[in-house]
Amino acid sequence: RRLQRIGLSEDVIQSLTKHKLFSYKDIISCSEIELLQALDVPLDVVKDILQRVSLAAIPKSRTVLQIMTEKTGKNFEYLPTTLQLLDQYLYGGIPASSITEVVGPAGVGKSQFCHMMTLMATLPPDKGGLEGAVAYFDTENTFSADRLIEIAKEKEPSYFADEQNILQLVSRIQVYKINASQEFLTKLSALEEDIIEKKIKLIIIDSVASVVRKEFSKGSTMDRQELLSKEASLLKYLAETFRIPVIVVNQVTTAYRAYSTVPLQVNNESRDSTGASSFVTPALGTLWAHSVNNRLVFEYTNTGRRITIAKSPVSPVVSFEYAITPAGIELDTKMGPIIHDENFWEMKIATKSMTAPELRIESQHHVAVSKQQQSIFRYPSAAPVDIAPVFDMHG
Repeated sequence: RRLQRIGLSEDVIQSLTKHKLFSYKDIISCSEIELLQALDVPLDVVKDILQRVSLAAIPKSRTVLQIMTEKTGKNFEYLPTTLQLLDQYLYGGIPASSITEVVGPAGVGKSQFCHMMTLMATLPPDKGGLEGAVAYFDTENTFSADRLIEIAKEKEPSYFADEQNILQLVSRIQVYKINASQEFLTKLSALEEDIIEKKIKLIIIDSVASVVRKEFSKGSTMDRQELLSKEASLLKYLAETFRIPVIVVNQVTTAYRAYSTVPLQVNNESRDSTGASSFVTPALGTLWAHSVNNRLVFEYTNTGRRITIAKSPVSPVVSFEYAITPAGIELDTKMGPIIHDENFWEMKIATKSMTAPELRIESQHHVAVSKQQQSIFRYPSAAPVDIAPVFDMHG
């Protein structure tokens, strides 16, 4: 599809495919002589192919006026979550043309959120939706058609009283069961055709960490990072090319810091006899963290659950209390937003098993301490050192 869009003839594309030259990178990596031998075409045709591919591969620059004009056109900018306060801080909802990560411990509501977004992408515009299809990559067997229909009937009872609308809803969702990382890469690479033909307006991966962590051991970090880099690159390409939102679910892991004499965060970390401290944090490491444009953190609190916009180009770091209901996720509007004025990057996620009063793990930026305590607890004299996790908590 990409090669067709830059004006290459069908015969040239077939010749390129025959010699396993599928991508811009494959073609640009070849010299003129290699392409002459492979394609058996005149030199001027080879030069034209290289010029077209090179121009297509160069990132296009746009003026601010062009961007503003696009926003006022037919292209949608955000996918509403129906969580009013969350949408307000995100300037409309889950942004298109970007990757939004949803991270948290098991059972906290990440898949519930994905089901809600699946519904919203398929609804007609007058219901706040995008009236499109959804590509749902299910790596943990968490997708439930029954739960999706339940959420739909709770959110739009009159609309989904008509069985025809329910059939239309479920027919627009393409569920891909993924068992291996290479299988995932292959399906992502071939997704362009489905996006165009089936009018896909949302891509969901639940979860991106599941297959990767099963296949790669601690000793193969470089291989894992290379795979994650390829996945992120493909997802960014699809999001930006077709201007659709991409939602990826991530799991959490236990990380360690080698502190020696610095006091612990208040009820935030546990420390062993050597002075090392541990806490729960998003999985997949720093490279993946920098690959996502937005990060929504779901975690447990002593009183329930909390969602935090931990990374966003438009929003401050802000948290909301929420509950899981038959209609999906609903914010506790009585609590109101909690705005944080500090860096939230190295946050510690509160998990269900760690929220008892005697062992409560909270985000380090949610702990109510004095300014004097903050200076002691949050700025250790030595930089923290990440050590390989001992165990993983799947989300």
